[in-house]
Amino acid sequence: MGSIGDTLASEYVINCFEENHLAAPYKNGTSYFQTVNTFKKNFLQSELIIRDKKFENWNGLGKTA
Repeated sequence: MGSIGDTLASEYVINCFEENHLAAPYKNGTSYFQTVNTFKKNFLQSELIIRDKKFENWNGLGKTA
């Protein structure tokens, strides 16, 4: 959420809605965006252990320790 790609995708979809004359469903017909509360957690360390095999998280390679 909140990446440039997400923003570009949402703008594309909104443009399609507007071109097809679809009414905006939020804020009395002025917005296509729905408010959603989110939160993000940052972990200093994370790991996954399956059958005594430890997998380090965040390295992107599925590397085992």
